[in-house]
Amino acid sequence: MSTDRIGGRIPARYRSALLVALLAGLAYALLLADLSSWLLVVAGSFSIGASILFLYLLYRLVLAVERISYEL
Repeated sequence: MSTDRIGGRIPARYRSALLVALLAGLAYALLLADLSSWLLVVAGSFSIGASILFLYLLYRLVLAVERISYEL
């Protein structure tokens, strides 16, 4: 049960890969003249990311409650 903080910075190679993927997807959507589907994919990706973040925070809460209960 490590309580180390996760670094707030995303490595540069992941940022650049994400940027390239988003720009390629946008260019493809503009070529097909279907921008709404691109926005739907971006919104869906954001939703999945937010769900993963929520589950991670819930997991951390459970660890904290267990640690507190063991100390009592």
